[in-house]
Amino acid sequence: MITDLRVYIVVVSFLLAVSSLLIFNVGIIINSKLKQANIKKKEAKWKNIVFAQAAIATEKRYKTPKWSEKYKIKQIKKHQRFLHRKLRKMDNLTIYTYILQQLRGSNTRVYNEYIRVCHATFQRLAIVYSNGVGVEASIKRACFANFVYNFPQVAGAKYSPLMDKLISYIDDKDAHCRINALRALCRVGNPHAVVNALRVINDKQYYVYNKLMTNLLSLYRGNKRVFGERLWNESEPWSDNLVVAVIRYITRFCKSFVRTFWQSYINPLTGADVRTAISRYFGKHNINASYLHSYTGEVKMIA
Repeated sequence: MITDLRVYIVVVSFLLAVSSLLIFNVGIIINSKLKQANIKKKEAKWKNIVFAQAAIATEKRYKTPKWSEKYKIKQIKKHQRFLHRKLRKMDNLTIYTYILQQLRGSNTRVYNEYIRVCHATFQRLAIVYSNGVGVEASIKRACFANFVYNFPQVAGAKYSPLMDKLISYIDDKDAHCRINALRALCRVGNPHAVVNALRVINDKQYYVYNKLMTNLLSLYRGNKRVFGERLWNESEPWSDNLVVAVIRYITRFCKSFVRTFWQSYINPLTGADVRTAISRYFGKHNINASYLHSYTGEVKMIA
């Protein structure tokens, strides 16, 4: 009798455990389906709002020409306030990123004009994300910097408050935030902003592996040769690690640094890592590294 009771208890306990797990899994599935439906609903709502605003931003004629410009300005300001309020949340920023990718794929001209009219809002959001301390705040800044990287202004944009805020992100304790901020600045393509960011990295002694730094600098949109010259001219007080990254960048995109690099190579104060990088520049461009310095100061190559 006692044995039968024990078996009964074990069987009932097992059935209860299985039932609980089944109910739990069903609950998870239902919750997941509801979240997916909610996300799709929000995506559709955001798409309607963004695409409608993009059409207004690029529209030049209305049925009532007298009020068309006023209506356009009013709608743009209303949309800017909407973005400033909603994009403070990460889930909304993620959905907005997805919608902008769709807009860019559907019509580049409309997308460019939409980004232009929304730039002032992005600047204000950069200030919002710059506030706060701790890991969560750093993650949000990193995500926003990644957003700017994905949707930059036109290449070579003028220096703006948004760039100032991205430079301030460079001073974040989180390395991921610093990398994303530098990626965004290089993608925007303003040389002054990138140089200022590199100065912060050097002054604060933040270490970024030179190969990674070279890859980041390679994202620069604009005249890469002129940018390489600007980097080299600014690099004298920088650490050898940053200088090596600059030389690696120049090796990829510039061929007119033979004389400049040779002068640095023969300088006794030049570090070993920098000399090695210069030697690789000569090898990359098939230049014989055997040079002599004549009394006139000319650089000659021995074939």
